[in-house]
Amino acid sequence: PSARPVPAMCAAYTCRTSPDWRGSHLVASCHIPPGAVLLTEAPAATTCGDDESESVEAALAKALLESGRGSDWAARFAAAPQQRGGEAAPPISDEALRRLCASGVDEVAALAVYDAVRHNAFGLETPLLGVEHGAAFYETAAKLNHSCDPNCLSTRLGGNFALFAVAAIEEGSELFHSYLPPRLLVLPRRARRAHLHFPCRCSRCEAEPEEPPPPLAQ
Repeated sequence: PSARPVPAMCAAYTCRTSPDWRGSHLVASCHIPPGAVLLTEAPAATTCGDDESESVEAALAKALLESGRGSDWAARFAAAPQQRGGEAAPPISDEALRRLCASGVDEVAALAVYDAVRHNAFGLETPLLGVEHGAAFYETAAKLNHSCDPNCLSTRLGGNFALFAVAAIEEGSELFHSYLPPRLLVLPRRARRAHLHFPCRCSRCEAEPEEPPPPLAQ
């Protein structure tokens, strides 16, 4: 069953846009104590990933296109510079693009929405075993940037996105959560980098020394 919509709570933060790696991001509009609930948000669209003939990204893009989202909407979620320069995400296949355009959507809109999904969608997984069962797009949460030393914790509750402060956040400070699960956050910088599609410039990564590559097997 679909999640019951929960309105986003926005009194504690505001959205800003920077020309640097942060792009569109969320900033605290007041002092935030640890444990504060900052955001609960229903998804703009979800997919269960049941159709093995198309990728989760393509299925989610299709759901967004069918709900009326197009190029202008997708422009709000253009990839920030932080998300460029890393490992390139695979391009959409000709067959997947044909499916997205099958309902009369023009190719420009289809590609724009697909690109927004590639960079901003969230995976859905079971809370106990961590088994992925689809993906969702959250319009406010999509503006959260990554840090390996985050001041917020995000989770999915019944399909909704929830964000909590895990440290005191001063007014004017950016809200960060981790794109990586806890089991990967404890790893050293080189190991974390392998699971990100961009070079992380967070304070933790800048402070950690670069580890030498492992020696080649003889």
